[in-house]
Amino acid sequence: MNMTTALARLLIFPGILFAVPAAWFFLWIERKAVALMQGRIGPPFMQPFYDFIKLLGKGAPPRSGIAGALMRAWPLIAVALQRAGIASHIKFAHWLGKAQRDELFVDLIFASGNGLANVDDEWIANGRADSIFGMDVRICPPEEMIWSKSFVMERERFDGADVLHILRHSAQSIDWARLLRRFDRHAGVLLAHLVLFLYVYPDAHALIPEWVLTDLWAARLVASNGGDRVCRGTALSRTQYLVDIHAWGYTDVRIEPHGGMTEDEVTAWTAPVELAAVPSPV
Repeated sequence: MNMTTALARLLIFPGILFAVPAAWFFLWIERKAVALMQGRIGPPFMQPFYDFIKLLGKGAPPRSGIAGALMRAWPLIAVALQRAGIASHIKFAHWLGKAQRDELFVDLIFASGNGLANVDDEWIANGRADSIFGMDVRICPPEEMIWSKSFVMERERFDGADVLHILRHSAQSIDWARLLRRFDRHAGVLLAHLVLFLYVYPDAHALIPEWVLTDLWAARLVASNGGDRVCRGTALSRTQYLVDIHAWGYTDVRIEPHGGMTEDEVTAWTAPVELAAVPSPV
C-alpha cells in the first residue's frame, strides 16, 4: 500500500471525511423516524450539520456550588469508590451520578433534571440536623425540597402532593423570602402550587402569608429573557412539551441562555424517553 492509498483510506473511505457525514446522516434518519412515529414532520435533512456548527461555539455552562465541586472532583471520587469496591458513573452530566455495589446503590444528585435547581452551599447551610442509621446528617431544607419537587409534573409522576404536604407541615417555619428567591423568574410554578394548597386545605389558608400571594400574583406576567417565544413546559416535563419544541417552533427554556443546560445535555436527558413520548392530541 503506497502513501497515497493509505492517506485516501484515512481521509476519504472509510476515513474521517466519510464517517462524519455518515454519522450525521444516520442521526438524521433516527430523529426523522422518531418524529414520524410521533406524528411530527421531523428535522430537515441538514439539521444535524447545523446543530454541529452551533455546538462548535458552545461550551458546557459552569456549575456553581456543590454541583461544580462534585463535577470537578468526580475523577478522584470515582477512584476512591473503586478502591472500596464500589462502581460509579455519571448517568446524566447535568444532574446525576450513581454509585453501586451488588444490589445496593446511591444516587449522587447535584442538580434537578431540568437543570434549574443546582445544589449549592445553601442546601447544606440550611439543612435540618438529624440522625439516620446512627449517623449525624443534615436533611434537605423544606425550601429546597419544595423548589426542586415543584417542577416534577410528568405524565407518570407528579410531586404536587409532596409539595403540599411539606407546606402543610412546615409553612410556619419556612423562610418565604428565600423560597421566592429560589424560584426567581419561575415564580409562577410556586404560585400554582400555593393555589392548589388553598384548595386542598381550606382550613389552613392562614399558613400562607398574604404578602407572598400578592408578590407572586404581581410577578405572574414577567416575560422571559429577551422576549423570545419560549416554552417553559419542558421545565416541568421532559416529554410532554416536546411537540412545542420540535413542531411548534418554541425555544426550550432549559437551554442556555434561558436555562442551565446545553443542547447535548437536553438530548441525552430526553432520548431515553422520547420514543415513548405521547404526541400532542392537537
